[in-house]
Amino acid sequence: MNIKVMVGKDVMEFPRGIKLIDIVNLLQEDDVFAALINGREVGLDYTLDKDAKIFWIKKGMWEAERVYNRTVVFLFGFCSKELLPDKNFYIEHSISEGLFIKYENSHVSGEEIEKILKCMVKKVEQDIPIKEISYKEGVPLLFSQWKDKKELLKYFHPARIKFYQIEDYVDFFTGPLLPSTSFISEFEIVNYESGFILRLPRGKEFRINEFVPQPRLFEVFQEYERWLRIIGASDVPSLNRLIKEGQANRLIAYSEALHNQKLAFISKHIKENRNSIRLILISGPSSSGKTTFSKKLMVNLKVNGITPVVLSLDDYFLDRDKTPLNEEGKPDYESPKAIDVELFKKHVEMLIKGEEVSIPKFNFITGRREDTGEKVILEENNPIIVEGIHCLNPYITKNIPDDYKYKIYVSALTQLNLDRFNRISTHDTRLLRRMIRDSKWRNHTPYKTMVLWKNVVKGEKKYIFPYQEEADVMFNTALVYEWAVLKRYAEGLLRKIKRIGEEYVEARRLLNLLSCFLHIDPRPIPSDSILREFIGGSLFRY
Repeated sequence: MNIKVMVGKDVMEFPRGIKLIDIVNLLQEDDVFAALINGREVGLDYTLDKDAKIFWIKKGMWEAERVYNRTVVFLFGFCSKELLPDKNFYIEHSISEGLFIKYENSHVSGEEIEKILKCMVKKVEQDIPIKEISYKEGVPLLFSQWKDKKELLKYFHPARIKFYQIEDYVDFFTGPLLPSTSFISEFEIVNYESGFILRLPRGKEFRINEFVPQPRLFEVFQEYERWLRIIGASDVPSLNRLIKEGQANRLIAYSEALHNQKLAFISKHIKENRNSIRLILISGPSSSGKTTFSKKLMVNLKVNGITPVVLSLDDYFLDRDKTPLNEEGKPDYESPKAIDVELFKKHVEMLIKGEEVSIPKFNFITGRREDTGEKVILEENNPIIVEGIHCLNPYITKNIPDDYKYKIYVSALTQLNLDRFNRISTHDTRLLRRMIRDSKWRNHTPYKTMVLWKNVVKGEKKYIFPYQEEADVMFNTALVYEWAVLKRYAEGLLRKIKRIGEEYVEARRLLNLLSCFLHIDPRPIPSDSILREFIGGSLFRY
């Protein structure tokens, strides 16, 4: 008996029990990594037993990259277990277009890592099947290999995770893997600091780019990882344990105190160098908390006898009808050329000379810059604080002497992971923040935020990340407790995204991650917290 399958706008018939990989081969589809079947994300070994609507997840898409990355991590784990059975590795964070990996409480030599790399290459050549198994089958096999997984599984609904097996090796993931090792095209391992980086292909070209070390970013991640271990919340199960024990308020207090301590350090440096620093440039990707950081920095500086003027690059956007177009002919809101750079530079120069300036305000609802009538003047020997995603880009501040500048990079550098293999990315934290903020104050639906986010990420890679290592100091706005708070605001928004397309795949994945967190009441969060910029209740005006 045949079943009807809709692929795009075409309806075809196939034998009941056909696998997706067979349909891919019959239709000669290229670069398919997984699929969305009637709103459910599945791997290519999935068997169709009823009528279905298929949306292919292809190379170049968000989730396709994640499918690939999960598969390579799974293969790495398999080879590591085979060659170093008594040594446990864990993935800490992303860095230099890869994943930074360390072995727990043990030294692993370069020769041992080289053996793992050769093992992975050999397994790819052998085209070994990667088999999805049931929850019932997977749990006992998993616990026989990874006893520390028991705690995490308490918070996962069985339908929200997938167990996979390669030979006798088993693990679980929050999404599908590729059907066999031969689907893996490339990867590399680079020794780095106290561990190594598993580097993976990126972007639409899906290639591994030249390795570029990121020492400043790496140190910020390492510093935060050490701090999480001190407070006993290095992963989601340990965080949930603290919440169950009634220690949520303590987590909030510790996190906010860490932010305030870092702000005090930065403020002290600026005070000690106030005769030379005229322009404090605060950059970072979208929804990193730059605006609140800028306002809190201003408060800290005032306590130290410094009265800065604060400018936001967002207020210098060109009117939307004058925004430059990208290569696809669409408005490129992420480009530095979407900023009225000449007006911005004119205002900075006027302020440095002690002249009065009328500050504009960009209206994100109307898409136009407005004159508010607000006038500011810079007092002698006081700095200007400028925040915006392009602040570290030399294009924005060209012709202003470098000696005047103090450059700060701000981002939510999430270090908290589900377990030793399943990461929570910085990208995800910022997307949730932005979705909540856009819904509250920018008149955007969750779907619109998702659609815009693609260009945001593309713009960050092109215009922001290349300059992050130029910063004089980095500030991590991540808060260990925030996913447990964002949960109450984000889940309802994500459920509004329709059951079709790449945006739905992303919404489902984020809902799965949020389901792992116990809830924290947001009321004890201080009104000057960076998180208040997104969930509301801030003492600052935006």
